[in-house]
Amino acid sequence: MVLSSIQVEYYIENGDVDAIRNALQHDEIPLSEINCFVDEVSYLTLAAELGQLEIVKLFVEYGADVNNTGQEDCADPALHMAVTSGNLELVKYLVDQGADTDYYTGGMTALEVAAELGFEDIYNYLLPLISSVFRKAKAQKLLRNKLSSLDIKECDRELIGASRKGNLSQVMSAIRAGANINTIDEAGSTPIHIAIQKENYDLLNILLKHGADPNINGGQLPAIGLASLMGRATMVKKIIKAGADLYPLFNGGPLIYWDYSYGNLCLNTIKEIFSILKENEVDFNIKDQYGNTALMYAYFANRGDLIEILNANGAIEGDLEKVRLFKAVEDSDYDRVQLIIPNISDINGKVGGDFTPLHRAAEKIIKILLKFY
Repeated sequence: MVLSSIQVEYYIENGDVDAIRNALQHDEIPLSEINCFVDEVSYLTLAAELGQLEIVKLFVEYGADVNNTGQEDCADPALHMAVTSGNLELVKYLVDQGADTDYYTGGMTALEVAAELGFEDIYNYLLPLISSVFRKAKAQKLLRNKLSSLDIKECDRELIGASRKGNLSQVMSAIRAGANINTIDEAGSTPIHIAIQKENYDLLNILLKHGADPNINGGQLPAIGLASLMGRATMVKKIIKAGADLYPLFNGGPLIYWDYSYGNLCLNTIKEIFSILKENEVDFNIKDQYGNTALMYAYFANRGDLIEILNANGAIEGDLEKVRLFKAVEDSDYDRVQLIIPNISDINGKVGGDFTPLHRAAEKIIKILLKFY
């Protein structure tokens, strides 16, 4: 029997090496699923992002492609994700397995990602492996800028380290020593973010009790968004009670991460979180900077479950013609595009990022052409 993605991701997130090994040995995780990307994430890249070296090794042993970036080459490869975890040994392993150090996505190589995050050990390891002089120069500048911004006290570092380890007595010692309870680590996370990621309720309680601000972040998802996406309903309640902004801006607008990104949560968990938001009078019809509603994004992602929940909570559709145009462009359906254009109010309208339908069409053509170079 093939395991569900929810089960596999649960094992990965909790570092359950034995469960993954057993599933692979009994063909409960087929190779086709190991290399499959859903919402630009595969089992391999998820394990790499979380720094799960032994699980990454198992996936590679069973045939995972370390350079796989999805059907349209738009996802981050395992090496980029491993860099974000800060795990040097994992980065070295992937390079040894043939990971392409010169590959760049989102305008960055793995070296530049390491530089931007301030991971000097990974940066120093990757630097001689990069062939482009331009990329090296850019990475050097990124690293200098990052390190100059990381002027934090030793007790702040102790607080971050203790939070990651879940050592509550060390957390308290760091707080008593004067640590900034809202300090931001090299990856942009506050101790509250770490508590949510680790699902450590005791740590979250301590942080909130000592005045941690759930609205502070260093470029990560706001804490309330992270807790929502990870299905931590109880944490969502606590964070709201502590004064979390219910309409934080991230990636272009409020509620973007509550509309179509609940990729692997069970339906009951999603409903519970939406119920909490409704209890706190969240406006499900608020629009982002492009005029898009949550329901529009749910349609954009073909999320029937979220469409049903949003409708039940009084959400309005918004400009669905704009969504239909984007979908037609992404499907390369010329006839549908022709039918929709006369009814569109703004042909330059944006959905799912800072791109117009024309940008999307050009992007698809460029990707096709690049295959011949």
